[in-house]
Amino acid sequence: MLAAAIKARAQVIVTHNLKDFPPAALEAWDMEAKSADDFILDQIDLGREAVYSAVQRIADSRQNPPATFTDVLAMLERDGLLESARYCEPETGAVRACRRSVAHQSAATRRVRTA
Repeated sequence: MLAAAIKARAQVIVTHNLKDFPPAALEAWDMEAKSADDFILDQIDLGREAVYSAVQRIADSRQNPPATFTDVLAMLERDGLLESARYCEPETGAVRACRRSVAHQSAATRRVRTA
């Protein structure tokens, strides 16, 4: 995996096996290893609406069985993205506002697709 990351000039390797990629081993290539949870938290910091929109698109794409925004968060949590899932939980006002915006965009997309 390291050779592929070097060839692609990646800045980050996202992995559950952080012990296999110590900082000293990646330093020469100006690269770092991050857990999936830390990577998604960084993405939320960079563009919260884009991440929430992606979660909503995943929920919208689930057909059998159908899924909600909260269902997708539960899947992320089950896969080890504990902090990311908690950060996206609908209890906070900022998240509710973002989810309303995403839901509005998602509904508009569905209207366009069916037209």
